[in-house]
Amino acid sequence: MNQNLRNSLLACLLFSLLALGACSDVSEAVPTAASQPADSKQPDDVIARVGDQDITFGEINTAINSAAVVGLSIPTFGTPERDVVRLTLLDKLISANLIYLDALEQGLDRDPIYRGMVERFSEAELASFYRQTVLARDLEISDDEVEAFYRRSNGPDAELSDDMRTAITATLRKHRLEEQQGQWRVLLRAGVEVSIDEAALDPAQDGNRTETTVLATVGEEKLTWGEAQQQLPSLPAADTVDQRRVLLNNLVDYRLMVKKARAARLDQDSTYRTRLGEFSKNRLINLHRRNLLASMEPSPEKIRTWYEENRDRIATPELRKVQMVVVKTREEAEDIRKKIEAGELTLAKAAAEFSTVPDAARTLGEIGWVGKDTGFPALDALTFTLAPGEVGGPVESPSGWHLVLVQDQRAPIHESLDNEATLKEVRRQLLHERLDKYTVDLRLAGAKVEIYEDVIGGLARQEAQWFSELTAKSDQSQETLAKQLQGLPGAVEWSAQ
Repeated sequence: MNQNLRNSLLACLLFSLLALGACSDVSEAVPTAASQPADSKQPDDVIARVGDQDITFGEINTAINSAAVVGLSIPTFGTPERDVVRLTLLDKLISANLIYLDALEQGLDRDPIYRGMVERFSEAELASFYRQTVLARDLEISDDEVEAFYRRSNGPDAELSDDMRTAITATLRKHRLEEQQGQWRVLLRAGVEVSIDEAALDPAQDGNRTETTVLATVGEEKLTWGEAQQQLPSLPAADTVDQRRVLLNNLVDYRLMVKKARAARLDQDSTYRTRLGEFSKNRLINLHRRNLLASMEPSPEKIRTWYEENRDRIATPELRKVQMVVVKTREEAEDIRKKIEAGELTLAKAAAEFSTVPDAARTLGEIGWVGKDTGFPALDALTFTLAPGEVGGPVESPSGWHLVLVQDQRAPIHESLDNEATLKEVRRQLLHERLDKYTVDLRLAGAKVEIYEDVIGGLARQEAQWFSELTAKSDQSQETLAKQLQGLPGAVEWSAQ
């Protein structure tokens, strides 16, 4: 299959799979747990359960496909590599859910800072939902509007291309949005009396103002200086009354959108509830992890001991990428070197024509990356004194006489705790090891973890077959494949049946 077509196919597939995350429920106030919304269908792609928390095949796919965002390759469907990545991510999600349930058991969901963060996220989502579904609901541009706009400028017979249609649609939508924004404040404040005390906004009064000073009245609610600063950190930095008035008016509108969204029961919307559930759960996991890591902080002595015990898997010695010619006599080696220095011969050609190494004609003498551990001190000494691009030798070993070219070099990594980067990496790995042990202990202490291997296998096979059937149709256009993806049952609902 054409590589561009395959990449486009993967992009469409990624878009489909990103919609497969697990659904979560929250209470109308700040949530304390995430579970399946009562009004939604139980996912049929649950592959594991930790306590009352489900892990779905869709979650795993979302995590795998997110690798592209950070520059990693996405394992191909149906390959052993994808199976390995899937199981690795499943293990991480199990650990995250164990941490989450442990946080709930310890009551961390009642932490005021945590609840404040979730409440701020909730309000931001509600304001966004209200803006999209109520204030900006009439932004769709019809084909007739696009046609009319184009004909006014180009005449009745001009051909309207797809690119031009897209550009005109974007332009018309932008103009409509600008027109509507001017009306939003009127719509929001209809029937609500809003009064702003401009004297209280005067920067000259900052030294005399208290946290309870009222800046604005919105209906029966008072907006104080303390509340405004908390929600608008940029407010104190504004140095004129006009600038502060603009910021405060925006805050008033924001609070009205949140209030009207709740009145319109947008807080019962399944998309909103899912986002809030996911945010509150992930935030609680991160909070608990941070607290746990703070309690596990190792002493300098523990760091040093752990480094010495694990040095072999932490430290990487200096490495050289080597190309080499091996011949029987010193005289032959010196003659070849003279020809290389004179530009009459390259080391690669010399390796192919003269080297006694059996596969030198195929490898052209390329050895790859080597460390100072060949067992031949003279050869090591030569290799690690050469600069990249420099030819050295001849030097003798039991294999013969060597000419060596260093193609590249890598500096040693984490070879001493005196290096700050090494100290940070060792501390990070030690803390990671301690946190892993904590989650293992949670599981051993009786946390209920169930893994449905038959479901995982069935869904993986279905996924691989689906992708195979798509890629087999290589004679179809990219546009046709993209349209097919939109209607495939497997891209919308995964099933083990």
